[in-house]
Amino acid sequence: MKTQFNPTETAGTPALKSMAQFARELDRTTVTLWRWRQDKWIDPADVLNIAGKPYITGAGIEKFLRRAKAGEFSQAPHAPKKTKMVAA
Repeated sequence: MKTQFNPTETAGTPALKSMAQFARELDRTTVTLWRWRQDKWIDPADVLNIAGKPYITGAGIEKFLRRAKAGEFSQAPHAPKKTKMVAA
């Protein structure tokens, strides 16, 4: 007996979501998500490449959101240093 593909892993969490759609939901750009992947904030094992387009798994989304909520990615704010204006 063949098992059928279930498009949802758990209640309300899709099995796969495009990184572009996930970026829009977070109000971020796809470049920001690419940078987060490079920094390992998004686990590379949770990202699949299907026909040249990156998709993130539902488990990867939940893992990322759990880590973000726990404050794992938070950093102390820093203001840019003042520089003296040089007269021309």
